[in-house]
Amino acid sequence: MDLDTWLLFGTVGLMIANRALHVGERWYRRKALFWTIQLANFAVACVLVTVGIPGFTGVLRIVNLMLAGLLILHTVQNNRHYLMAWRDAGSNTTDAKREALRAQVLERLTDGSTDADD
Repeated sequence: MDLDTWLLFGTVGLMIANRALHVGERWYRRKALFWTIQLANFAVACVLVTVGIPGFTGVLRIVNLMLAGLLILHTVQNNRHYLMAWRDAGSNTTDAKREALRAQVLERLTDGSTDADD
């Protein structure tokens, strides 16, 4: 295989890694893997826009731009899924803590107001 084929397969492999990133129950806790794939998405998209795959020149340059666009789309979707997963995980664990803290603050405020009235 020549260089063009390897670069195209590498780009497709990165897209497969983007899809496989969300597999598993607590995938959002693997921060190193997530940010490595995000950085690779951005870097490969920049290379595709500036240099491109050598076999796709002339009219076929649009293939490089479309692949770069797909990688940017994956980056945005990964960020959205990551933030939604963290928000959902945080809301489940902190609701009880938040309610307990709210009750403590309310109790201190009501105790403080009776002392100030005396």
